[in-house]
Amino acid sequence: MKNLNFFSISEFSGICGISRKALIFYDRIGLFSPAWTDENGYRYYSHRQISLITVINTLTELGMPLREIRENIGGLTPWKCRDLLERQRGILRHKLEHLKALQDMVGMRLEQLERGIAGINAGGPEMRIIEQPDAQPLFRSEPIRYPKTDIPDKVMVDFYNQCEQCGIPFGYSVGYLVRHDDVTGRNRNIASRIWFRLRNAKHANAFMPPGKYAVAYASGDYGRTDYIYSSLLRFIEKNGCSVTGDSYEEYLLDEMTTADPEKYLLQIAVRVGCPE
Repeated sequence: MKNLNFFSISEFSGICGISRKALIFYDRIGLFSPAWTDENGYRYYSHRQISLITVINTLTELGMPLREIRENIGGLTPWKCRDLLERQRGILRHKLEHLKALQDMVGMRLEQLERGIAGINAGGPEMRIIEQPDAQPLFRSEPIRYPKTDIPDKVMVDFYNQCEQCGIPFGYSVGYLVRHDDVTGRNRNIASRIWFRLRNAKHANAFMPPGKYAVAYASGDYGRTDYIYSSLLRFIEKNGCSVTGDSYEEYLLDEMTTADPEKYLLQIAVRVGCPE
């Protein structure tokens, strides 16, 4: 036996990327044993065992309990192996979709952060008219009717449950939508929906229409926006424009980027019609 081409536990550990401690534990619980153990208790492994430990390692990374792994790899047949790998392929597909969703969320937060930093570097609040060429995918709540500073916890919980059911990870910067008639009236402190911007349309349940928007940037805690609207409406009128759609309030800087609520940076985008 000693003359055969066996790997020591250290060599096998390095080849397979699994710790010596884990290999010893697997042996003790009867999950994966060495091909040969000498009279001194030293464990040796065969190259034929590399594929099996790779499967075990993959299944543990996918979260399968060791007891279940032991049951599945016991008495393997081609058909049993096929069924096992098919199930794990499905789990991998789901995990990849989740990771892609997380990647999109992180990418969106980075884009908002860059816009927020640019707003800080600009030296403070500013207003301008922009042209949005394309519809922007959004995820929004069911209609609500609450002051932005007094939205019930249940409404937020329901919204996050809605996100979870659609496979959208938590972490997006949540904003408020203010209806057209509230923007031009006296209820600009009333939120009609909760929403956030998405990087693609896969999970979108609404779109921010293309067109012209009057945009304002200002610092402050959630929901404290009425004074900004007064200035923004004067700016819109001064430029010969009129409000033609809803207002989208989006926090570019929030509790994720600063511990001081007064340093949150809000972008308000109101859809407008302007003379050509």
